[in-house]
Amino acid sequence: MALLTHRRDQIGRVEARIERLRRRAARLLEREQRAGSERREQKLRTRREQLVEAEVKAIMISLQQHAARTRLWLDRELARLDPVQDEWERLGEVFDGLEETLSEPALEQLGGRWRGVLEIPDFPVHEHEEYCKPFPQGAIVF
Repeated sequence: MALLTHRRDQIGRVEARIERLRRRAARLLEREQRAGSERREQKLRTRREQLVEAEVKAIMISLQQHAARTRLWLDRELARLDPVQDEWERLGEVFDGLEETLSEPALEQLGGRWRGVLEIPDFPVHEHEEYCKPFPQGAIVF
C-alpha cells in the first residue's frame, strides 16, 4: 500500500505543478495585456514562453518516467493473470465444444434450447459488466 500511496503522491505533485503553471502563466498573460509599452509586453511574453517551455518539458519528463514505471508495474500484474486467462480461455473452448456437440443430430432436438446461448465473455471480465454468462438464465448449475 505504501508503494501505491507513493505513486499517487507522484501524480499529485505533477497535478500541483500543472496547476501552478496554469496560475503563473495566467498572471503573466494578464500583466502582458496591461503592459504600457510594446517593449514591456514583449519582455513579459518572452518570460511566459520560457516558463511554459521549461515547465511543460519538466512535467512531460516526470510523466514519461512515471508512465514507464507504471507500465512495468502493469506488466508484472498482468503476467500474474496469465494462468487465470489460460484457464478462462480453456473454459471458453469447453463451452464451444458443448455448443458444437449440441448441434449434432443425436442431441440437436434435445439440447437445442442451449444452442446459441452457451458462451463465455472475453477475458478480462469485469464484475461491473453484470454479465449472466457463461450460464444462461434458467440453466441449472450443480
